[in-house]
Amino acid sequence: MLNILRKRLTATLSASQPGLPGSASLVRVLCSRQSGASDQDAKPLRWAGLLGLTGALVTGAIALAPDADALQQEQKKTRVVVLGTGWGATSFLNALKPKHNAQYDIQVVSPRNYFLFSPLLPAAATGTVDTKSIVDPIRSHLDKSCNYYKAEALQINVKDKKVTCVYEKPTWRTCDLAGKDRVFDLDYDVLVVAVGAVTNTFNVPGVVGNCFFLKTAEDAKAIRERVNACFELANLPDSTEEDRKRLLSFVVAGGGPTGTELAAELNDLIHEDMMRYFPRVQASDISIRQIDSHDHILSAFDRSIAAYATDHFRRSGIDLILNCRIKAVEENRVVVLDQGSNELRQVPFGTCIWTTGIRMHPLSEKLAEQLQGEQEHWRSLKVDRRLMVKGTSDIFALGDAATIEQEKVFSHAEELFEEGDTNHDGNLSSAELQELLLKERKKYPQLIEIAARVPPNKLLNREDFKNALAELDKSLRSVPATAQVAHQQGHYLGKLFRQHHLDGSGLPEDAAEFKYNSKGSLAYIGSDKAVMDPGESMAFLKYVKGWFMGFGWKSAEIAMQASLKNQLAVMYDFMKTKMFGRDISDI
Repeated sequence: MLNILRKRLTATLSASQPGLPGSASLVRVLCSRQSGASDQDAKPLRWAGLLGLTGALVTGAIALAPDADALQQEQKKTRVVVLGTGWGATSFLNALKPKHNAQYDIQVVSPRNYFLFSPLLPAAATGTVDTKSIVDPIRSHLDKSCNYYKAEALQINVKDKKVTCVYEKPTWRTCDLAGKDRVFDLDYDVLVVAVGAVTNTFNVPGVVGNCFFLKTAEDAKAIRERVNACFELANLPDSTEEDRKRLLSFVVAGGGPTGTELAAELNDLIHEDMMRYFPRVQASDISIRQIDSHDHILSAFDRSIAAYATDHFRRSGIDLILNCRIKAVEENRVVVLDQGSNELRQVPFGTCIWTTGIRMHPLSEKLAEQLQGEQEHWRSLKVDRRLMVKGTSDIFALGDAATIEQEKVFSHAEELFEEGDTNHDGNLSSAELQELLLKERKKYPQLIEIAARVPPNKLLNREDFKNALAELDKSLRSVPATAQVAHQQGHYLGKLFRQHHLDGSGLPEDAAEFKYNSKGSLAYIGSDKAVMDPGESMAFLKYVKGWFMGFGWKSAEIAMQASLKNQLAVMYDFMKTKMFGRDISDI
């Protein structure tokens, strides 16, 4: 009997704790007869050994059992669901450092499984840089404790704290794998909405179906293929001069940074590369036109910088159609309204690219509908200065998906009108409006927008002025919709999550507010030249433009890449393009 017990104890101890040397030996020593001792003398020793061994086994089992406190801590993890993989979401994940924040269970949902460096999309659309050089896998920004789901968020259920997602629609390459749409729900304790915005067509007829957009890597590839196709068709032996002029007429709608850089890159591509390889194409066959409703491009920049860029474009041969609004886009032509003469004109095109305006993402619209009374902004979700969505305690929004609520200017319409109407004629002229802007732009930055919208010769009466301010309040953004802002907001929010263990019940009163630190704006204007609007902190730099700033622009674009791999790739692309030209093949 004793031998059987000894064998079982030996096997049990060896199996349960194989890393403990001499476990079986201990059993044998405790359970064996003592040499030269009688059975009478050995019994007490054996029972003592068995009791001691039993205690050791119980103690070991307790030590090896799961820690109840650890399990409870695991169960207390706050599930944070992040929607998006753009500037805001990626910056948030990098700042949060999930690897070092065990209190959060991070779940990321986006149909795009990479981060896209969007400022270089115009360069990618013309082959200056390779599209692959400006994307970085989102999983490289996560650790093994995080989950990423390649799916699109369709609906946010605020009451049940769920996000309904669907795996992207199957293509011919994946249809046999997906089978059908894969719909699933994700519970959340805290939700971070970083889905950005979508292109705003302003309900202009014909934009969808006749225009290209420039928001994604796929858009850049489509534009590049279109430009190549236009030149290939124009070079065919049966193409007439009329055919070439039609095919090689490029129209860019929008005079902001994206539209301006795209027009500049197109001009570089055509004159530095295409003209060398297509002998039947003449310079007179090609036209690049940029349409904008302001009287100069880059209207958000300092006026002197915008004037420099406008003059440079005209000297470069880019046709600027300014003070004009697009009324319709038809097949192969754009109908524009001249705001000065109030006359309509037609602009032919072979390719039209729409780069102006953003509006609320459909997912954000559905969320805003559930928060009626708190959300009436038409372009993005209203958030407080800690980026928490108004009307919630567990949802944050950032980047183009968010607008920080600030004081509305309409309540001060009467006093502002009286201040601006210096000649007391009951109207505000363009000069009076500009003077009012200079006085009040720090307190009411939205006045810049109204000054830009009003045509030079138009007078505003009191009611017109009030209506304009009311419209501005509806579209008010305290910070511009740029990658720089989204990056800073993501970094701020990640730091906030690190400092406070957020569980969806709100923020502590001492939580810091977001403060935007403008580091200036850069824009490439072609021929290796660029301009910079540094803001008020470094105002002297606004006089630095041209080739020197072009080198600074390239350096900044390289430095801001998401990884060392991307930095080296973009630097190589810039050097390769300068030395050997752009790759104009279709692949």
